[in-house]
Amino acid sequence: LAIKSGERSGSSRGQQRLRASFIITQVALALVLLVVSGLLLRALAGLRNADLGFNPDHLQTTEIYLSPGTYQGRNLLADFYRPILERVQAIPGIKAAGLIQMLPIQATGWNGGVGIVGHPPAPANQERLAEIRVTTPGYFKAFGISLVRGRMLDETIDTLTSPRVTVVNEAFVKKFFDKGEDPIGKHINDDDKTTIVGVVRSVRQDIFSGMPLPEMDTSISQIPVAQMPVNISHMQLVVSTSVEPESIVPSLRHAFHEVDPGLPFRQPETMRNIVADALIFQRLENWLFGTFASLAVLLAIVGLYGLISHEVELSTHDIGIRLALGATRMRVLAGVYRRVGVMLLIGVAIGLLVTAAVQKLLAAVLIIHANRDAPVVVALAAGLIFAGLLAALIPARRAAKVDPMVALRYE
Repeated sequence: LAIKSGERSGSSRGQQRLRASFIITQVALALVLLVVSGLLLRALAGLRNADLGFNPDHLQTTEIYLSPGTYQGRNLLADFYRPILERVQAIPGIKAAGLIQMLPIQATGWNGGVGIVGHPPAPANQERLAEIRVTTPGYFKAFGISLVRGRMLDETIDTLTSPRVTVVNEAFVKKFFDKGEDPIGKHINDDDKTTIVGVVRSVRQDIFSGMPLPEMDTSISQIPVAQMPVNISHMQLVVSTSVEPESIVPSLRHAFHEVDPGLPFRQPETMRNIVADALIFQRLENWLFGTFASLAVLLAIVGLYGLISHEVELSTHDIGIRLALGATRMRVLAGVYRRVGVMLLIGVAIGLLVTAAVQKLLAAVLIIHANRDAPVVVALAAGLIFAGLLAALIPARRAAKVDPMVALRYE
């Protein structure tokens, strides 16, 4: 009997080590997925709550694409854009309306080299670029973009015959001018000598960039008629409303039909939806990693519960002997939890090492910063350990409640 018991015990120990190694692997994998999904979730929340430079609520936009066949050789501003703005601004519930070439968040727009007259040229192999957009004054009012200094664009002043002017944002001033230097009146580029007449607050053109990009806004009224088909045949109408944006869609459709019955009316979008669409891939990544992490944690907990339950069942006879020899039930409980704790700590340690080792592979979806992300990683690891200890509670209590007399007759 002793020999048979020893053989069974040795086999059992080998099986225990194998099962324990599976649990440790599951815990390590669960932690890696938890860390990635947790940090992705925090990054997504940060992007959702990022300061865009404008409030996307009660903002709606409609894409306008004027067919070259219909408007070839015509003055697009006089024949379409001014009439549509007049009608749109008269719609009840619309507070402001304007046009812009490319919307913030949706597209970064065109960019071009920038040289400030009187400033030294850019170093060799280093371009000074800024986003270039064509707008109307109503765009700034609709988006709530405030003037910092100088003046706004004004179609009555800024005409085809007047000197070319631009309004720049604060990011432009910060990048191209010395601290304290006044940009108003400065000229951009030696060829056309565009003059800066105003500085406005910056908005985010790209939700993923850490800060707004330098931007130059020129008035649609200063675009030569010959250049209009290239520069302004595709524009975005933006409106701010005092009512729900969806409620004005029929009125917008009617206004477009009045100005050009043959122009297809494109379904308007709210800026809130545009911001959400910009984050669609981030939400998908978070959902995938979150799903895998949840499954990994579930498998680890179920596996841990099954392992401890099986060990308690196999060790009932040994537990009964220890209890009969004077061991307390708390000591039995502590012994079970000691084994569980060791497996969890080893699994968590391996998981942290694996996470650190695969940072380069994770860089495509997530960049981990040790100082900034350490509290989140520690919290997730602690949560996983707590879940594992909780999973072991029922089998551990069962072990502590073993009746010594029953256990001695177990086999």
